[in-house]
This record gives sequence, C-alpha cells and structure tokens, in this order.
Amino acid sequence: MKDSSSDNISKVINVSRELGININIDQAKKLISYMSYILDCNQYINLTAITNEDEFITKHLIDSMVISRLEEYIDANTVIDIGTGAGFPGIPLAVLSNDKQFLLVDSLLKRIKIVNDGINLLELKNVAAVHARGEALEKKRIFKNGADLVIARAVANMDKLVKYTLPNVKKGGFLIALKGPNIDSELQESQEIIKKLGGRIIRVQDLSFGELRHNAVVCKKIN
Repeated sequence: MKDSSSDNISKVINVSRELGININIDQAKKLISYMSYILDCNQYINLTAITNEDEFITKHLIDSMVISRLEEYIDANTVIDIGTGAGFPGIPLAVLSNDKQFLLVDSLLKRIKIVNDGINLLELKNVAAVHARGEALEKKRIFKNGADLVIARAVANMDKLVKYTLPNVKKGGFLIALKGPNIDSELQESQEIIKKLGGRIIRVQDLSFGELRHNAVVCKKIN
C-alpha cells in the first residue's frame, strides 16, 4: 500500500462508524488494498473516473456499504450484484458481510477478470464474479430459484433495470436499486413493467450522506 494507507484505513473506519456501519480494522485494510489494486489497474483499463483516494473512499467504498444498513440486506443470505463494474457495491459488501454469499455480474469480460483477481488478492471466500448479462443470468441458475437480494448501482433507468434484475430475485426476495435524487419520472415509467415481472415498489429510502445524494428503490418480488 501507499504511505497514506494508515490515514485511509482510519478514514474508512471513522466515516463508516459515523454512518452506523460496523467495520473492523482488518476489513478496512482489505478495502484500502482493493482501492489501491483498482487504481493500479485503472492505468491500463478504464474502470473509474474517480482517481483521488479521498473521493474513492467516499464515492465507491462508503457509498457501497451504506446498503448494509437496510433491513432487506441484513436479512439476505444470497446477494447478486448486477452491473458490478469494478466490483461496486459487491466487493465492499462481501468484505463487510462474510456470512453472506455474493455473486458479482458484469457484461464486460475484462472487468470480471480484474474483479476475480481482486477477489483472490483479498482471499475472499464468499464471493464469485461471472461474465454475463443480467437478463441471461436466470438461465444459469447460480442461486436456485433466484437470490434473496439483487442489488444494482448506477446501471440503467428503472424500466430497463428491472428487466435485468427482477427475474433473478426469488419470490419473497428484494431488489435494491441505488439511484440519484431525482427519480419520480423513472418510478412512474417503470410501474407497469415492475408489476408484469412480479414486483412491487415498497419504499424509496434516502441513503444520502455528506455531499452524496442517493435513494434506494426497494422492490419486493411478489409472484
């Protein structure tokens, strides 16, 4: 790690705990190792536009972990992260919750190879990454009958996103879509397709902190 690693580890721990996220020093060290790894890889393949370490910690690491405060996440045993990109929010959540099983999905093979190497680097045993499109994942039956929870962060508008995600949620399970602050029109336009796919929006929860403004759209798979 870089010389600033101690400061970065402290920042992850302090900000997480201020937000009510329970994290220990070993987990924080893994997250900073993953950040260093992704920023190194970013020199050769475009993974993120965020290259400042302070911003990376806030906008990738902490922003990923705020999901852990939601009751649907707490109750889930199996989690699929669709459109994981460079491993967010899946990797930080897998580091935080070693009692859950994670599957990270992305349509770009180069990104999945990098994420899998990162999983090996951190020696994570509760997470795998696969090259697939969300709409085709159901055929692979990675989790029998779907996952308890599917998460997606900055992937697509809701009307498209639910087509990739809801088929992979088991009956009684949930979709958590992380969206920006202005989502009223998206929600209105997606109501029909959500209902058609057996889902129902049960709430929109504000997950904003600091300067970041986010909403979690929580959908339940009814049938």
